[in-house]
Amino acid sequence: MDDVISEVNAYRPILLQLEDGGSATDGQGPYGNHSVVITGYVGNSNTVDYLVIHSGWDMYDHYLAWGNWGSDTHLVKIIPKRR
Repeated sequence: MDDVISEVNAYRPILLQLEDGGSATDGQGPYGNHSVVITGYVGNSNTVDYLVIHSGWDMYDHYLAWGNWGSDTHLVKIIPKRR
């Protein structure tokens, strides 16, 4: 959770490789074994209730409840190369 907060606050998206991912609050999904991009979160500096994600299935923000996925889900940080 700390990685999500720090990366999003630094304006860096995060790849979330879902295993058995659930559905977003608006009903999109279930995501199953699919990767999505985290672009934001709903919560505060200590807690994440929902992730703001882009699934690649459309152009809209979707909200996925924190932990709505299987145990083999992984976060992948995307760190741009400095020039």
